[in-house]
Amino acid sequence: MKGDFDVVLYNPAALELSRYNQPLRVALVLDVASAACLALDWRHRPDWRGLDVSERAALGGLVIKGLTARLGLVDALVALGENLEPPAEARRGSLERFPERHGGYFAARLRLQREVAFGLNVFYGQSRDSNSVVRDVAVSYGVLLTSHAGLQFGLAYLGFPPPARARMLEEGRLPDGTLNLGLSKRWGRWLSLSLDVRNLSDEGKPAVREFHFGSELVPWRHLALRAGFFRPSEEERPWISFGLGLFGQGQPLAPDRSFALNYAVRTELTGGGVVRLEHFVTFLVSL
Repeated sequence: MKGDFDVVLYNPAALELSRYNQPLRVALVLDVASAACLALDWRHRPDWRGLDVSERAALGGLVIKGLTARLGLVDALVALGENLEPPAEARRGSLERFPERHGGYFAARLRLQREVAFGLNVFYGQSRDSNSVVRDVAVSYGVLLTSHAGLQFGLAYLGFPPPARARMLEEGRLPDGTLNLGLSKRWGRWLSLSLDVRNLSDEGKPAVREFHFGSELVPWRHLALRAGFFRPSEEERPWISFGLGLFGQGQPLAPDRSFALNYAVRTELTGGGVVRLEHFVTFLVSL
């Protein structure tokens, strides 16, 4: 489904900064949740005072999520500071290893018509250990077709730099260098259902033809209720997720959403019940 920021990691053609026909739109986006984590961690990390310029700039990207712009038929964004730590390795939102593993990306979408869009995402990643620093870039590209009946069809080739691959596989079940498909159907602005199929192209990588189901209900224009389900292709245990989103509207340069607060919990199930819970929180403010 269309959106901004993280949606470009799934299909850059799904980038949509505004549903309104604005020829020009520019916004600075702040990441309140990451800024709070940074403030808490800073007091306990005196070694961060010795970071080099690029690493300090990356920390700044935790506060300023990025910049978005619409210029005619092109939507574009720059994400400045992405934490590439896989969820299983992160400790309660701690940013302890952020300077050693971080990245960012630039994405753009071109709308040829209302029904057809092409997208490109350039993802930069950096990781550092005691011996070396690894910097790499990977490219993703995709297409999105939209019908007047609210049906969307997307196809994307996804590439991730080595420092980001573990996170993208664990968090999104997105293997590097694979072709992925997505379908969604929207009824008005109140209900959306989606089906994603991971890894259509490489039998030697995880998540081969793995089906992911999702739904979003918007009972009020400032509230969204979400649910999802998938079963990893390598095992029998299903995963179920639930979430909610709160968002505001009305800023002149960002009429769709002036802020978005999202929370999700993902549960891994077995015959004996829940064995693991993962919590995800984002809080973005558009200026």
